[in-house]
Amino acid sequence: MKKIGLTSTIAIVLLTGCVPTGGLPTSLGLQNETQPKVENSGFMTDKSTFMRTLGTDITVQSRNAYMDEFILKSDIQCQRYLNDPLKKGEKSATESSLYMNLFDTVSGMFGMKYITDSAKSALMDDKSATAENQQAYENALSPEIRRGVEIGRARYAKEMTGKKSLPIEQYGLANLEQDMTTYDKQCNDEYGLIEINRALKDMQNGMASTQQSIIDPQAIKDKVTAVTNEVKEKEETVAVPDNNQSK
Repeated sequence: MKKIGLTSTIAIVLLTGCVPTGGLPTSLGLQNETQPKVENSGFMTDKSTFMRTLGTDITVQSRNAYMDEFILKSDIQCQRYLNDPLKKGEKSATESSLYMNLFDTVSGMFGMKYITDSAKSALMDDKSATAENQQAYENALSPEIRRGVEIGRARYAKEMTGKKSLPIEQYGLANLEQDMTTYDKQCNDEYGLIEINRALKDMQNGMASTQQSIIDPQAIKDKVTAVTNEVKEKEETVAVPDNNQSK
């Protein structure tokens, strides 16, 4: 089967404002502290049905009320968006890199390099096979990916609501709009994969993680193993000619 080379060097992630102030933690364990760049997800909260509006006469009270409504309705719309493959569009090379990172982390935690190497190989096939294989992993890990998105957005929502006590001069309309844009960008499977890998790395390094009860490493390991075995069986079936047809 034809293989396409995949560069091991990945761009430094540009996630300004998408994670805590210190940026992505080095606990993700990528060499040279590099991270895949996450592209704009395309998700944007529809504010047309909001009960509140903001204008030049913005006050602390109106700003905070609008923020609360935005976070609530954005979360609802985000879940719908993530569950609609037609809206999410084509897979990116970045997403494939994030799966590679996840496989490496699972390998480090459970000592299953043979399985994870096979999983990585499944994402380095010809274009059509890669897309099909990646979709299989996404389908299996969908609950964990959604939880990862929720974890990241919940953390950023906490940062946003922590600014409610600031006066308008320090946190005005432009600041709120910037935070809302950042919040929208995190409605993305790629951010979910980053959060999964982050939580697994924390567990692997023995760090206390509030996500440990949410992200189950054993479940992820079992799913990666199951999908990888299915992909291998499919490849072997295609590779073996049908004796009846060859006669």
